[in-house]
Amino acid sequence: MSFASTAPIDAKATSVFLPKEHGSWSLALEPLLFGLLVAYSPAAGALAVAAAAAFFMRRPIKRLAIKREPEAARVVMLLGACAAGGLAATVALGGWTPLLWLLPTLPFAWLFVHWDSQKESRATHAELAACGIFAFLPAVMAEQAGLPKLTALALCVLMLARSLPTVLIVRTYLRRRKGQRIATTPAAVVTAATLAALLALGVTGHMPWLITALAAVGALRLLLLLPKFPPVWSARRLGITEACFGAAYVLTAGLIWPT
Repeated sequence: MSFASTAPIDAKATSVFLPKEHGSWSLALEPLLFGLLVAYSPAAGALAVAAAAAFFMRRPIKRLAIKREPEAARVVMLLGACAAGGLAATVALGGWTPLLWLLPTLPFAWLFVHWDSQKESRATHAELAACGIFAFLPAVMAEQAGLPKLTALALCVLMLARSLPTVLIVRTYLRRRKGQRIATTPAAVVTAATLAALLALGVTGHMPWLITALAAVGALRLLLLLPKFPPVWSARRLGITEACFGAAYVLTAGLIWPT
C-alpha cells in the first residue's frame, strides 16, 4: 500500500483520539509534567504513561460506542494496552501503596463519567471534577519516590491551586463575554482559598516562597479578566495565554522545588 493511500487514514486516526477541548490538555498534562520534574522515578514514568493513555482514550471510546469506527477501535486497543501496561509497571516498580492517594479521586471520576455521558464534559462542574482527578497524580509520584507525605500533599495542593481557579476564571470570563449573567464570587472565593492554602504551606516550610509568589501572580487574573469592563479576548487567545502561563508555572515550580 502506498504512502499516499495511508496518509488520510493516519490523519483520521489521529483526529480520533486528540481531544477537541484543548484546555483539558493543560489540566491533565501539567500535573504529570510537574510530578515528573519534582519526584521522578521509574514508577512515576510508568504512571505518567498510564495516565496520559487513559486521558487520550476517552474520545475514541465515545466514538467507538456511537459510530463503531474501525479507527476508533484500533486507537482504543493501542491506548488501552499502554494504560494497562503502564499501570502494571507502576505497581511492579512502586507497589500498590502509593496508589492509595488516588482513592479521593474516585468520586470525582464517577461524577465526570456521569456528566460526560450526559454530554456535559465542557461544563464547569465536569472540568472541576477532572481537575480533582489529575491533581493527585503528583502526590502518587512523590510517594513512589519516597518523599514525605506532607510533601506529597503539598504537590497536590499546588496543582489544585493552579487548576481550580483557572477553570472558574476562564469559564466565568467566557460566559460573561457571551452576555450571560454569572457571578464572579465562586472564582474569587476559590482563588483566595487555594492561595491561602499555599501561604500556609509556605509559612510551615512545606513549599518554597517563590512558588507561592508565582501562584499570587496567577491570582491577579481575577483583576484582569473579571472586572466590569474586561479585555476583549477570543477563546483561542485566552486558551493560548493560559497554556503558556501553565507551562511556565509548572516548569518554574518543578525546577525550584527542593530535591
